[in-house]
Amino acid sequence: MSPCLPCIVRTSPLLPPLPDVKKARLKHALHLPAIRRTRARALHNATMLGLILDIICWNVRGLNDRACKDTIHAMLAQTTCHIACIQETKLNFIDHQTMGYIGGFQLRSFAHHPATSTRGGIMLLWDEDHVTISNIHIGTHLISADVSIRSCGTSFKITMVYGPSNDADKRNFLDEAIAAKPTDDDTKWLILGHFNLMYQAVDKNNGNVNLCLMGQFRQALNSCQLKELRLLNRKYTWNNEREDPTLVRLDRAFCNAN
Repeated sequence: MSPCLPCIVRTSPLLPPLPDVKKARLKHALHLPAIRRTRARALHNATMLGLILDIICWNVRGLNDRACKDTIHAMLAQTTCHIACIQETKLNFIDHQTMGYIGGFQLRSFAHHPATSTRGGIMLLWDEDHVTISNIHIGTHLISADVSIRSCGTSFKITMVYGPSNDADKRNFLDEAIAAKPTDDDTKWLILGHFNLMYQAVDKNNGNVNLCLMGQFRQALNSCQLKELRLLNRKYTWNNEREDPTLVRLDRAFCNAN
């Protein structure tokens, strides 16, 4: 199965142009780019004028194929990505050499939650020349860590999620995401990834929605006081690759009010 193209979260007070993701020539991808671009006021201050922090969030649909590894490598090598949040690696183990290649030889540090058999698996990669990562927590459906930007010392918490596809597990997933909320109300928080949930009916191209799960997701967002970062260039982020496809928006990024 081919990887979707990534979502890019860019934090900059000046909002310079995003890199042209088409240059990566991702021959194996089936979807057009989905790009999130935000001022993210929570992640900059007066000392960060001109600073760009690029975070790529990507459901790669498996890294156990050489072509998929080459696709991810090509994209990350041609961007200014500082942090990559990779979901659905489908890998039980990854060595430093393979990780270095996947990270475009720029993102040399990583934390990996292994897949269960060939299902799931999430990986956080980062460029140590630009950010320091500490207090890494690997949970059942997420990886959380504290991020500090070297050039200015600004810090925030990042949480990457890969939500379960089984509806019976989604309540536990939401509870885990809520528990990841910083205990200090002054801490900046970015939570993003493939939630496998939606909180509004317009996020699907048909009326087959689970109102109960939608309500639970909305309650979780409200309890964490999260605001969604705007998605540009497309309405949906996932499809089932059928002739008459189901289209859903399952990949999102949220931040708190800080």
